[in-house]
Amino acid sequence: MYFNHVEQSFDMETIRNCGMVFAFDAMYGAGQKIVKRLLPNIVHLHCDENPSFMGQAPEPLHKNLLEFSKLIADSTDIDFGFANDGDADRIGCYDSKATLWIRTM
Repeated sequence: MYFNHVEQSFDMETIRNCGMVFAFDAMYGAGQKIVKRLLPNIVHLHCDENPSFMGQAPEPLHKNLLEFSKLIADSTDIDFGFANDGDADRIGCYDSKATLWIRTM
């Protein structure tokens, strides 16, 4: 149901084919499966099952996303990165320089 809602609400074909390279950190949370379906060709981090969230609070705060921001900073290809919290109702977004520029609560 969520997949269909996103597909109907956004021009996902344009997003998938825009030429930008996206990265996603699921923080071991619930967003990992839907993002893999929506954007299968992006760089994925922490997109596997780990009920303990690998001991890290799954909140999209910069202090919790240091590995992700380093991945972006060290990359010459990634244009945009985003991370979800554990239940995927909050998001943090990074630009290509690994600067956190938006965080929703």
